[in-house]
Amino acid sequence: MTASGAAAMMKRLLPTQRGELALGTTVLRVGEVPPSLAEALTAKYDALVLPIDAGRADFLAEHAASVRAIVDAGQSPSTPS
Repeated sequence: MTASGAAAMMKRLLPTQRGELALGTTVLRVGEVPPSLAEALTAKYDALVLPIDAGRADFLAEHAASVRAIVDAGQSPSTPS
């Protein structure tokens, strides 16, 4: 890799604007979001989806420490009956 290629890669990995997350950051998706947003999150970040079933507590115990942002659709997902 050339020096200019490495510099370009680092520029993409480091935040360049206030509020922007670094590439590869773990984000947690809660509930349904528009498909285009889900695709963008998966393409840019390590995107996890919070389960709505009984495995939620175990999932959070395993992944919560790595999550740096939460993305939701503005409403809580319903738990199946």
